Amino acid sequence: MRVNDVITSLEQIVGDHPSTSSGGRYDPRAQLLWLGVMVALAFVSKSWWYLLILLLVNIFFVFFFAVPWARIKPLVRLNLYILGFCFSFQVLFNWDGPALVYLIPRVSGVGPFWPITTQGLYLGVSMSLRYADIILPSIVFSSVVRFKALLLAFTSLGVPYQFGYMALTALRFIPVLMRESVQIQQVQRLRGLAFDRRGLRHNLTVAYSLAMPLLVNCVLRARNLSLALESRGFNSHPSRTVTERLCWQKRDSLLVVFLLLLVITSLGLHWRLPWF
Repeated sequence: MRVNDVITSLEQIVGDHPSTSSGGRYDPRAQLLWLGVMVALAFVSKSWWYLLILLLVNIFFVFFFAVPWARIKPLVRLNLYILGFCFSFQVLFNWDGPALVYLIPRVSGVGPFWPITTQGLYLGVSMSLRYADIILPSIVFSSVVRFKALLLAFTSLGVPYQFGYMALTALRFIPVLMRESVQIQQVQRLRGLAFDRRGLRHNLTVAYSLAMPLLVNCVLRARNLSLALESRGFNSHPSRTVTERLCWQKRDSLLVVFLLLLVITSLGLHWRLPWF
């Protein structure tokens, strides 16, 4: 997996462009409610059956919202690596419960060691499914929502537009800083800085060579942005005018009804079937 693919995917997500997916036609307040409900449902139960069904529901929304696979593929691959690490860590280092198999067998009366237990396997599956149930709706949400419309949604909910603008600016700077860090690394390598050497002193030198140019660029960018905002009279009025208006439509209400039914069903199953 290439870093440039992840950066390009993030740039497409935080870019203010019309979404080509059907999920982009929903009101951002409905999209925000959908994200909150789907993430909250991941903590209703510890049962891996429940978490697996919830994951299938999230996958259904991927197709229902017609999320472009090319846009989310690098992020999905990145999180699959993280998910695999979490699963392996739980399975290898949780030794509670009966042992299923030993990685180091008994040899000459010594051993066995390093068991794979039922509890470790269960926790590995449960944590991996819960992670997927949290991260997948987040990726879907970020790929279908327009962040300018999301800023309007926060403003309509009573959040001061200054905070919304700061959050939007921070999100847009993430791929910019990532791409700059890659460019700085390439420039330092061309200047003869060796990244393959080991040693604490050399690692500190490499970290300083990468961090200082990035920090200076961040300070200069923040200064230019603040001057641009001041010259345009930002924060001179308690409210601001906008060129777009949010419009709640019938499909948004249907999505809210579906989410309400999903919450009632999840809580009902958890109450009636404690093992679920």
